[in-house]
Amino acid sequence: MGSAFVGFLSDMSSRQINHLYQSPWACLSVLRSLPSLAKHYVMRLLYVDEGIAREEMDAWVRPGKEHRDRHARSMLALKRLRVLVPAGDQEYVADGKELVRLNRRFVKGVRAQIETCFAPEGDEVEATVAPDDAMGGKRPSPEKIEEFAKGRWEALLMTLTGRDRRKGPGLDVAALFRGAGLVAEKSNKSNGWGITEKGFRFLLSTAREQIWTLLTEYVRQYSAPGDRTLVAPAVIGFMLRLTFQAVGQPYRVDDLPSAQRAIAEDLAHLGLLYLFAGPGKEGYYVPTQLTAGKDVADGDASLGGDPGGHIIAETNFRVYAYTFSDVECEILRLFTRPDYRLPNLYVGMLTREAVHEALDTGVAAEQIIKYIKSHAHPNARKTTNGSGIPPNVADQIMLWAMERRRVRSAECVLYCDFPTGTDEYAAAVKAASDAGVLLWENREQMKLAVAKSGHERM
Repeated sequence: MGSAFVGFLSDMSSRQINHLYQSPWACLSVLRSLPSLAKHYVMRLLYVDEGIAREEMDAWVRPGKEHRDRHARSMLALKRLRVLVPAGDQEYVADGKELVRLNRRFVKGVRAQIETCFAPEGDEVEATVAPDDAMGGKRPSPEKIEEFAKGRWEALLMTLTGRDRRKGPGLDVAALFRGAGLVAEKSNKSNGWGITEKGFRFLLSTAREQIWTLLTEYVRQYSAPGDRTLVAPAVIGFMLRLTFQAVGQPYRVDDLPSAQRAIAEDLAHLGLLYLFAGPGKEGYYVPTQLTAGKDVADGDASLGGDPGGHIIAETNFRVYAYTFSDVECEILRLFTRPDYRLPNLYVGMLTREAVHEALDTGVAAEQIIKYIKSHAHPNARKTTNGSGIPPNVADQIMLWAMERRRVRSAECVLYCDFPTGTDEYAAAVKAASDAGVLLWENREQMKLAVAKSGHERM
């Protein structure tokens, strides 16, 4: 799971999280998301039905600040996700020691997974798998599923970069972006929405993190408001179960509960599921590569960082990107001036105006430099001592960003027309300085400006 989704689960109420832990697959997903030391604690306590003193758990830690800090982070993660809870109705036993245990529903789910070799009894995953002979030759090919997932995901990211913000039928993806803070209204006079600093970090993150960021916002916005307590865990449980289902394997939609059937189309709009009808008009869904968190972008244009690299930034600020991806080109358009585009090549220029326009939307100069470095072509790394970007280009981007910080504004009150031949001006400057409200002074013209908040005091 992505960190955004783990944070969302941490904010759920005890009733919601207990309802979620009724799914063995949700329990296994949460176990996977824990820090390694926290996983070790879970396995130690999995078959300890009675509580254990917190002091006893603290005694498991080796001496040293590093080990204590790691232990504290693991305990915090266990408590945030309601995996470790107080034992019994009272948080403290009679002798004053804190007694804790694992969440009983969580324990039941994890035990079911381990004791049945990850095939718990009564689980719906195996029951909903459609046999090959029931497909009647209509089973989609792996190539078709991959093409569908890639097309949907690229269309989604094109919406984020601003190339296409039109609201089409189905799920309103733009609303998800706005709710997650990935886009915001532009601060300048031009109308429309622009990508934010958080949105640019989203583009730099892995496909898994991107998917769970959107799914987190989806659950927030689209859970039924009338019975959110029960619907949200049902939706979350289905999403987590998908991560354990076989990519490319058809499953019957009709076998899903009504709350889960309702979101299948929305997940297909995001490219997570491929929907199709069988010979008897039965509905089927197929998990795509995105449910496993795999990047479906071109190998030379992986948005989360490309080990091979495909961007060359020259000392004359010219930028070349060897890519077939429209999404990659749109990302580069955010901070470069596009010059021309060939089928496998984008050519642009880093200019003051283009960088300032990116900074206006909230993108940081450090993020631009990081993006070029993380996608640098191997030849570009050789000529820049491994950094991937010429030093003069990186320095100039930072200087362009500093231009915007040379002047700062503040509400103030101007004091002028002081009488000459007196110490009144000097006394006013000293009083403002002592009060910490002096913003500016001009001794020759006998003028000073103080913060508006300090005017009454002056």
